[in-house]
Amino acid sequence: MKLATNSELAAKKPHWIDFDAGRLIHGLPMAQMLEQFVDLIVDIADGAPARNEVNDFRELAIFKSGVTL
Repeated sequence: MKLATNSELAAKKPHWIDFDAGRLIHGLPMAQMLEQFVDLIVDIADGAPARNEVNDFRELAIFKSGVTL
């Protein structure tokens, strides 16, 4: 499951991103966002496919200069 911290990233990568947390700064109440996020976690834990599974992406390479933890 992938979480975008900003809506711009979520809009650019809709086939990767499962949840757009950037909506919080655009006015979505925290309680509503939390409920949606927990619901998504439960759905995926219960067998619903994540975006990468829907789009048959099985590998992800992260490119970054320097140390990656």
